[in-house]
Formats: sequence, C-alpha cells, structure tokens
Amino acid sequence: MPGEMSSDVPPPVRPRTGAPPVGRAAAVLVGWYAVVLVGFALWIAMLPTENTDGSCEGIGFGCTPAPRDGALLLAIFYGLPLLAGSFLVSLIALGIGAAARFRSAAVAGTLAAFVGLVLAASVMVALAG
Repeated sequence: MPGEMSSDVPPPVRPRTGAPPVGRAAAVLVGWYAVVLVGFALWIAMLPTENTDGSCEGIGFGCTPAPRDGALLLAIFYGLPLLAGSFLVSLIALGIGAAARFRSAAVAGTLAAFVGLVLAASVMVALAG
C-alpha cells in the first residue's frame, strides 16, 4: 500500500539521556591535574638557583643542593610516583562516578580529581610528619 512505511527502516538514533559522556569527565580530571602540574612548575621556577647562605652546592661532603635542585629531586623521587598513584585513584573514582551516572561531566571529573588529590595530600602530610 502506498501509505504504509517499510519495516526495514531503522528508527532514528536518540542521544542517551542521564549520565554525561565519560570522555568529558576525563578531560575535566586531566585539566585539574594539569593545573596542579603548572602550579608546581611555577613554584619551582620561583625558587633560587643558589644557596642563599653561600654554602657549597651539591650532594655530599657537607654540601646541600640549591633550593630549586632540592625541590626537583623531591619531585622526581616522591612527587611523580605520588602523582601517578593519585591519578590512578582518580581514574578509579571516575569509573565509580560513571557507574553512579552523575548528570554533569564537570562534577564527575572534579569529584574524581578531588578524591585523588586529597589522597596525595594526606600521603604527603603523613610522610612529612
């Protein structure tokens, strides 16, 4: 019949409602970690490159590294592994947030970053104390 529709035409694809795409939430998460890294890089750039008391610079024989060098050494040996573990925890939190179906990608990414960065801060406080 001319007025009937064919049954082999697929129905129109409708966008999923509810949870945001995980990709946007992951971009927000990466953005928060980028802010932390840029802030740390700016802090490192502002540190002096020479010891202010005139003592020798270096490691060993009573010498101490310059403030910038010391901060870079701490960042390499403690900061990078801590930040990598924190990012892994944030990704797990993001997966849990995706399963909980947050409505906003910004909320899901920020909450996941908050969980990982608070964990990293608590580990740093525990190591310092």
